[in-house]
Amino acid sequence: MDAATFVITALSDQITAFEQAVTRMKTRLAAMPAHERQQIEHASTLLRRARAASHHTLLPLTTTDPPQSPS
Repeated sequence: MDAATFVITALSDQITAFEQAVTRMKTRLAAMPAHERQQIEHASTLLRRARAASHHTLLPLTTTDPPQSPS
């Protein structure tokens, strides 16, 4: 892959930051009392269902013919 070094570095840093955030979230979730953790898991399930059921309105896409050059 011929990507500039700064691009690879930036993407790698973003991946590392996301991994660290996931680790922190999992640690905090594991430290919660069981009833709070269960409430969060239930809320997450409801959100996933709502997102899956929602119909996203897409922007209308129109095509135009390129201008014809005079012959």
